[in-house]
Amino acid sequence: MWNAVRRRSVLPQCSGNRIRTHGISGGGVAAGTVDMSVVLSAYVGGVFTGRGVCPSWRLASSWACHQNPTATVSASYYRHCQHNKRHTSPWLARQYATSEAKGSKKEASNIRLKKEFVNTTPPGQKKDMTQPMLAAYDPPAVEAAWYDWWEAQGYFKPDVTTIGGEPREKFVIMIPPPNVTGSLHMGHALTNSIQDALCRWHRMKGHNVLWLPGIDHAGIATQVVVEKKLQRERNGLTRHDLGREAFVAEVWKWKEQYGNRIKEQLKRLGSSLDWSRECFTMDQHLSKAVVEAFVRLHDEGLIYRGVRLVNWCSALKTAISDIEVDKKELTGRTFMTLTVHRGPQGFG
Repeated sequence: MWNAVRRRSVLPQCSGNRIRTHGISGGGVAAGTVDMSVVLSAYVGGVFTGRGVCPSWRLASSWACHQNPTATVSASYYRHCQHNKRHTSPWLARQYATSEAKGSKKEASNIRLKKEFVNTTPPGQKKDMTQPMLAAYDPPAVEAAWYDWWEAQGYFKPDVTTIGGEPREKFVIMIPPPNVTGSLHMGHALTNSIQDALCRWHRMKGHNVLWLPGIDHAGIATQVVVEKKLQRERNGLTRHDLGREAFVAEVWKWKEQYGNRIKEQLKRLGSSLDWSRECFTMDQHLSKAVVEAFVRLHDEGLIYRGVRLVNWCSALKTAISDIEVDKKELTGRTFMTLTVHRGPQGFG
């Protein structure tokens, strides 16, 4: 027990300082001779609680601190004494006041008063460079206004002009579409920075460059997120209760909310995307392209429909990919409880 108490000590050890006490009520310390540093640290650390402390303890606390002037007074101990209107020595009060004053000065010195940058450039106009340059690098001040001006000038659109009557060399890439279910993270920042550098380098070489932006609807992931949102906000409403068209409309609302956030994040990164060609994987023309691609592949015998074992989700009422499945090996017939069935179901 004493080892546990010593680990909670908030004062330097006062080895050899021993004093006679009458015991600490409620704490289980009997009267006798004890190490002052152990008892004091136990009390300050909040290990012992009870009806109060005997007069000899009050004298002992002041005595122990005077014996060790380098000790740091615990603010919680000081407030505890003040709250309970107990004796606190003048030395303790001076130490606490001094530490509080030092802390306030240090906190004030760490506060850097920084003038907030105000962008005076009208949207789409070239940045106003008449303002005095700041002494230190300030990202909001440096980055402000430039992206809107780049977009307004059409710098991110393909250059279809010719050089000496010859068409420019083409460089076209598509952004790996981020999922609409969330916001961008460090991985997106890395890949987009690399693609942006490539696109800008090819533009500097005079090539006809297109970097196509887009957002992925994320299929099952978006369906689950939107349905949970409906159940939370509309008293357990499911997509089956809502109907297909109404549920798709809710998915579009989700896309508008989080898709715009992703778009603003990409702009903050400075990504030189041609936003006039922005796509979403559920756009009508993209859906038609997907159907056309599958029909052609089927007509050419490259894909076919057959009987196969699939991962059927009884909750989502659809087949899901292997990556969405948590596999569990069963050694024999096993009964398990499923969220969509009453009572345990037998497997194996």
